[in-house]
Amino acid sequence: SSASISGTNDTLINTAAVATTLVVHSVYLTNVGTSLTYANVKVSDSSSGTTTHIAMRTQIPAGETLILDKPLNLEAGDSLYVRGNTLEVTVSALEIS
Repeated sequence: SSASISGTNDTLINTAAVATTLVVHSVYLTNVGTSLTYANVKVSDSSSGTTTHIAMRTQIPAGETLILDKPLNLEAGDSLYVRGNTLEVTVSALEIS
């Protein structure tokens, strides 16, 4: 999935569907702006009601891409959120049902 985001609110990028596991292989965050930006990436665990940051206020210079390339398993109902200005976000994931 892909999204363009800009702002100070979390943007929902993906949610694992009912009766599935979503294996996120990588998240690409590209700063398409003309100045330094910061990115937050977090996962909301629906079964425990907790939120965990994968990246917090991570700097991304203008024209650069941050790649988070460690596998991340999202169970049914878990969600992936990104916050940042002038970011294009691309997620590579495998849905297992």
